[in-house]
Amino acid sequence: MSMMQEVLAVMVILTSLTTLFSSHASAEPDSYWMFAPDYYLSQSIAMAEGESVSLESRCPDAPDLHFTEKGNVNRAMTAAIGERGRRIVIELGPGKLVFKD
Repeated sequence: MSMMQEVLAVMVILTSLTTLFSSHASAEPDSYWMFAPDYYLSQSIAMAEGESVSLESRCPDAPDLHFTEKGNVNRAMTAAIGERGRRIVIELGPGKLVFKD
């Protein structure tokens, strides 16, 4: 067996073992990871259109939030989001998100 064949054989074995033993990805992503993009999209729409917008989120446990025409959030809070209830702090004003994982 040549050196190249040995390298290819090792790569095939490693790839097979990695595929076999790696944790499978969930078909449905945790809503914790979907919250931030949805939040920033709603905030950006409010600023772009220059009018108040409600948060539209794919997260079933997303808080009821509204953005002003300048993109400021209407209230500060700590929200428990996702299957494990991880916390996201929403700061007042520009609405900075702080992830408390």
